[in-house]
Amino acid sequence: MPARIPRGQQVLVATAVLVATATLGASLVDPPWLRLALVLALGVTNVAVAIAVVRAQRAMLLELARERVSEAALRRSNEELTFQTLHDPLTGLYNRRWLAEALPREIHRAERRQLPLAALLVDLDHFKQFNDTFGHQAGDEALRQVGQLLQRHVRAEDVACRYGGEEFLLLLPEADAAVALRRAEELRAAAASQPIRTGSGELPPLPLSVGVAILQEAGGTGDALLAAADAALYEAKRQGRNRVVLAGSGSTASVPASR
Repeated sequence: MPARIPRGQQVLVATAVLVATATLGASLVDPPWLRLALVLALGVTNVAVAIAVVRAQRAMLLELARERVSEAALRRSNEELTFQTLHDPLTGLYNRRWLAEALPREIHRAERRQLPLAALLVDLDHFKQFNDTFGHQAGDEALRQVGQLLQRHVRAEDVACRYGGEEFLLLLPEADAAVALRRAEELRAAAASQPIRTGSGELPPLPLSVGVAILQEAGGTGDALLAAADAALYEAKRQGRNRVVLAGSGSTASVPASR
């Protein structure tokens, strides 16, 4: 009967054997040197028993690996589902469901820090006419490109949503009226100079009308903020489109659109 090695060394050797066998395959038990290592490490004289133990350990490790892969796949699937639930599939922006969660949170943060919060309600001018003239596929491409434009003009702390149809909403934390008007005008000017690029060529730009509202001046609630931004947008449309209007003032921050 072979001499036994100290128990601590047995554990080390056994661990090395199990890891190597589980990683590289059961065929590793064939070389004579490994048979001897198994006998010494596991403290048995029967090589078949030692091999059976190693194979059982390998099967257990493989099963654990499969479970981890399944858990990772499930986690990725849940993340994808969450993304789809909270984002607009056409533009990649947040949707109104996300807005319903984000708006109360942003209002609470603004009130706690005693900082302003601005809302920009954006509408594509003459979008129905654009759709009727160039087709719905071109209209979808226009919405996608406007969504990309919004993403390029927002900060990390801003929230950009597709509000519905051809309307978009931006929440600008810590932006007062002057800052919000400037940001809205930059957005309007960029849209007015950006052609809509499609696979068949460039189409005319789609100008924007923007209604701007400030939380503290609108009444302090989410509903009041959105209603004020909507009223300002309506005023921008009434004044001739392609312009920015601040809620409660009727002031215009841009030039009239060409008709």
